[in-house]
Amino acid sequence: MAKGLPEQYDVITTFDVVHDAVDPLGLLRSIREALKPGGIYVCLDINCSDKLEENVGPLGAFFHGASVMYCMTTSLANDGEGLGTLGLHPHKLDELAAEAGFTDVWLAPLENPFNNLYALRA
Repeated sequence: MAKGLPEQYDVITTFDVVHDAVDPLGLLRSIREALKPGGIYVCLDINCSDKLEENVGPLGAFFHGASVMYCMTTSLANDGEGLGTLGLHPHKLDELAAEAGFTDVWLAPLENPFNNLYALRA
């Protein structure tokens, strides 16, 4: 994906991908470049916070375990950024999206303890 997509599209989706990526910014840049002007990127990713105390409880423990044992280490093993499961909170996605050239990021209301649903406009 980081090498780009063959065409431009109105909508691109990913599901639970960005936090695992070796190069999350490169991935988002590739997606941005593959969107037509005004196109939308729909990103479903982990529902987490940048505040440790907001990630407490059984689900937070699961996310921390998955992060350390799989998500983060998969990226780091390939010389990646190593965001991990708890590394793509809304503020981090806002930061990466702006750097990748997206104009707007919306967090959709979603009553789901596992995931956040974002829409990013090209």
